[in-house]
Amino acid sequence: FVVVSNPAGSVTSSNVTLTVNSTMAATAMKPANGSSGISYDTPLYITFNSAPTIRAAGKIKIFNLTNSTPVDTLDMSLGTLQGRTIAGETFVTYPVIITGNTAAIYPHGSVLTSNQTYYVTIDDGVFADSTGAYFAGITDTNAWQFTTKVSGPMNPTNLVVAQDYSGDFATVQGAIDSLPANNVSGAMINVHDGVYTEVVEFKKTNILVRGQSRGGTIVGYANNSNLNPSTHSRMAMKINANDIALDNLTITNSTPQDLSQAEALMIESGAARCIVNNCNVDSYQDTILANISTSRAYFNHSLIQGDVDFIWGGGNLFFTNCEVRWLIRAGNSAALGPNPSPGATDISSNGFSFVNCALTTLPGANPADTIGRTRGITNGNTALINCFVSTNIGGWSSDALPTNNFRNWYYGCTNDLGVAATLSNGIPLSAADTNLANASSAVSWLYGWQPQLSPNIVTNPASQIITAGGTAKFVVAATGIPDPTYQWQVNGTNIDNATNATLTIPGATTDNAGPYTVIVTTSSGTVTSAPAALTVNPNVAPAFNALATDFTTNVGANIRISFAATDDPSQTLTYTLLAGPTNAVFNSSNGLLTWHPTVAQGGSLNPISVAVTDNGLPVLSATNSFTITLNPFVAPNLGSSAINGSGQFTMSVDGQLGPSYTIQVSSNLLDGWTTLYTTNPSTMPFRFTDTNALSPQEFYRILIGP
Repeated sequence: FVVVSNPAGSVTSSNVTLTVNSTMAATAMKPANGSSGISYDTPLYITFNSAPTIRAAGKIKIFNLTNSTPVDTLDMSLGTLQGRTIAGETFVTYPVIITGNTAAIYPHGSVLTSNQTYYVTIDDGVFADSTGAYFAGITDTNAWQFTTKVSGPMNPTNLVVAQDYSGDFATVQGAIDSLPANNVSGAMINVHDGVYTEVVEFKKTNILVRGQSRGGTIVGYANNSNLNPSTHSRMAMKINANDIALDNLTITNSTPQDLSQAEALMIESGAARCIVNNCNVDSYQDTILANISTSRAYFNHSLIQGDVDFIWGGGNLFFTNCEVRWLIRAGNSAALGPNPSPGATDISSNGFSFVNCALTTLPGANPADTIGRTRGITNGNTALINCFVSTNIGGWSSDALPTNNFRNWYYGCTNDLGVAATLSNGIPLSAADTNLANASSAVSWLYGWQPQLSPNIVTNPASQIITAGGTAKFVVAATGIPDPTYQWQVNGTNIDNATNATLTIPGATTDNAGPYTVIVTTSSGTVTSAPAALTVNPNVAPAFNALATDFTTNVGANIRISFAATDDPSQTLTYTLLAGPTNAVFNSSNGLLTWHPTVAQGGSLNPISVAVTDNGLPVLSATNSFTITLNPFVAPNLGSSAINGSGQFTMSVDGQLGPSYTIQVSSNLLDGWTTLYTTNPSTMPFRFTDTNALSPQEFYRILIGP
């Protein structure tokens, strides 16, 4: 603790409780103390035992072990927001970001180099706990020390970004910065899954950034106009160079809703050709800004989410097979993007075209949501061609009337009621209208540019094991522009007519076993999937769960035998009664045999044979055979009889268990017999009583059945 005094008195601080998390000693600092092979663009992470706060005081320094002068200093007395140079431009950012118990520290760019050992110091008072007590800091040069990678990237045109240091860089911007200023040959940046909290700007051309997975590779920042009050600097990602492609990732501006204008993606004046493929682009306000009429971008199979005016600007954007999702809440009547695109000086700009897209809203959205508004712009264009338009989106706002050069085209649109959508303040196009042909074609809309993107396999086919006769099915998921084509191979040889994303092999045999790959092709490249092994096990005969054996019983017995069988691996089984009594009932789907032997069958030997057959290749079966012996039928004996005081006649019967016994009565042996009752007694002898024995004479007989 510390005692602070002045002439007016003194105060004692709380005991210091904030420490590096002792339960996470091995991972409390990243890079870990003493680690090597660290990317030299890495942020620094330190985890405390409780949630820290950052103070506008003290310094965080990074030293090269060979020099007492720091290579980088974050002077927190300058504030918790500070200028940072990114791609030659200055952005106001957070030098330290706290999430939970972890503080992420962002050194300035390009201050570390390869094959060097560095250590980190933190002044007392940079961090404090919830009571205001200071973290004592780090002063020992051996407390947080790490060594960077021995050299730069092995392949400078095919870079890997990974937060676990398994790649070349730990940040997307670090990878971009490593490329030559005149990147004529082009480069691919492969980004592993992770959340990359950074403002990214492209000022170098011919770059493809490809994420490991669309939802798992997240690049973004909580940048907004409160931090950087200009459309040129308030975005999470800025495209300011030609021929930039973003593929299979999420671009997000994490600024909270209603806080400020905050683009996720800005397509700046230097971007004549930009591709966004199989991506999520997320923000609440002004999600995408295409800045001027020379900006051109092609969006394919992507999700764009936002709230207010979230696709806007003066550029030329073409969207196909995309979902544009309004994040507006019920009761919010603000007009939404896409905004009319060109300004008064950009009358030649085509604007925004949406082809085969879905314009959707969140549940409970305000039915007054609109496609666009003018905001004082006197000309512009938004075209919707063969799109699904939610009924919550009524059309263009009333200030977006199709006057002067303001064009609100639509054609072939439907809504969630399954009927044609009529969009207010819009201009329906006819099938013969040349404007429809222009708005439907990316090449026409983007002034002759044909977007192309090398294929990317999102999900490789999976290996599988089946039994001969089964069906094998391989599936690959891939993207590219234009949509890719496919050619499946086995053992490196093309399979005839196997040119779809799915390969099905019915009735597989052991000859079909082997490694399967698929070649995925677009006009700008080819990629081959990882091999998927097909193992076809020889068929194995099914086996009965339990074998029935010979046994003896009486006629009339209820015989029920289940011939259930199993097959490994499981196949379709069929049961067949090969031999059995003519009056037996057999179920071929589950192997259940039921039989009620008749008296006439008494004294017989009854062979039973059941086969179970699978549907493998070859077809295999198993058989269960045995004999049921029926005892000869023995006629029953009539025992003692009596008439009670009420005139009722009783008699005992003794016979075999199994058959049923029917007692019949007749008064004269001439007028027929009347059945008194039928019984299948469980014990012998049994007695019967004729409660209506009132005739002068009555005759009784017993029928044995069945």
